[in-house]
Amino acid sequence: MIIGGGTYRERVDSTQYTEDIGGSGFRAASLLSGTSVQFVSAVEDELSPLLEGACSLLGITCRNVGRDRSVGFHYRAPFVEPIVHGHSARLSTTFEIEGEHALVFGIVERGERQITATSLVYDPQSTDDILLTEETPPWRTPERLAISANAAETRAFADVTDLDAAARMVADKLKADVVITKVGGRGCLVTESANKNQTWIGVHATATVNKLGSGDVFSAAFAQAWHGGAEPIEAARFASAATAWWCDGNGLRLSPAALAGELPDAGAEELDNEGRSPLIYLAGPFFTIEQRWLIDQCKSFLEGAGAEVFSPIHEIGLGGPEVAGADLAGLAKCDAVFAILDGWDPGTLFETGWATARDIPVVAAGGIGHPEGATMLLGTGAEQHADYTTAMYRAIWRGLGVGRA
Repeated sequence: MIIGGGTYRERVDSTQYTEDIGGSGFRAASLLSGTSVQFVSAVEDELSPLLEGACSLLGITCRNVGRDRSVGFHYRAPFVEPIVHGHSARLSTTFEIEGEHALVFGIVERGERQITATSLVYDPQSTDDILLTEETPPWRTPERLAISANAAETRAFADVTDLDAAARMVADKLKADVVITKVGGRGCLVTESANKNQTWIGVHATATVNKLGSGDVFSAAFAQAWHGGAEPIEAARFASAATAWWCDGNGLRLSPAALAGELPDAGAEELDNEGRSPLIYLAGPFFTIEQRWLIDQCKSFLEGAGAEVFSPIHEIGLGGPEVAGADLAGLAKCDAVFAILDGWDPGTLFETGWATARDIPVVAAGGIGHPEGATMLLGTGAEQHADYTTAMYRAIWRGLGVGRA
């Protein structure tokens, strides 16, 4: 398979993760490096020896088309949108992909792109991708085409909010055989053009979630299965299992058995929720700028990961004791609670206790430095995680009926 995509520096403050050779393209090539992989990417002269060395160690054939400056992604935390350095980078030569089976990712760099493949899987990576912003896609029409995009990208291209309708429109506009719409904790929606079917494939709920790059892993695993002859539904199931395996920290490279088609050990059964979106109560303090920023970020992430969110500050607003009834009425309708414990806010603790008394699952983030404070929560079935990203995914899954981790 030929893989085309970005190679970028990545940094995550919250996890102290730093990588000079990261990015969607390189991550996908690494995952499938037990097979014959050709990798096309663009890095500046200073980074070229490092990329060549990494590819040599993994047995990947690499072609660097060059760029005029470095590009990097800086995350405060995995659930916060990154700062992208190098938006103005330009390709040194044409980003050309030519082969029978190809997996191509959208890239930050500007410049000419040419894609020629018999069978192509394309992951746009951004709502600003050329696929979404220019009338003519950068490829010669392949015999088989699959689009692997997240919900925001699918909606942006179709310019409609209804996800089912948006996916159908993407398939029609691009003449794609299949459109895979990735919806975080809910799984993915598979839209097939030939039979007009739309099928939800559930996730495998893991104990921890390494979010950065999970969508890249899904697209790579889907491409491996689909190019190998699997039907779209089965290829998506393989990709879902592979993504769970990767997110739970099992490795960076699929095993020979998985590359040959054996379903990776995801650690849990596929969640059969038919795409249902759980309603999550967002409990946490919102009385300072910092607290409100965190609430806003968590709400945005939960919604992007497939949940509906009841957030008291957004739904009810600030107020005195008179807002308590409305807050609790909202809580009563929710499937699970995501609670921010940093600061041990009394209102948040009250809400978690109220929810527990009514058998509403509680998943908490933070507060790890004071384990005695969580005694009652943990003793009554709640989960507590240091990692906010894991906690939010776990809240979604608890809301969909998954048991305690």
